[in-house]
Amino acid sequence: MRRQIGRGLDALGLGPQEMHHRTAAEFPGARLRAYQAQGDGQRPVLLIVPAPFKQAYIWDLLPSVSVVRRCRERGLRVYLLEWLIPTDTNRR
Repeated sequence: MRRQIGRGLDALGLGPQEMHHRTAAEFPGARLRAYQAQGDGQRPVLLIVPAPFKQAYIWDLLPSVSVVRRCRERGLRVYLLEWLIPTDTNRR
């Protein structure tokens, strides 16, 4: 039911407004998002590891309340671990 509501909100343009990111690495059951260009200097790194039952976008939901955006503004290189829905291969 919550997913259907979420899809409805997305269709109305009320979904998450995530910052542009690239996939830095992929693992079974997870993906590492990078919020800066590859080779983007020697600034300090922040790795955000959300609880496995949380969606990654919760850290970058809207520009006005985005943890990712605030950290980027303060000069950090931000990486975020995105948990993926397990496939049959991951469950074994």
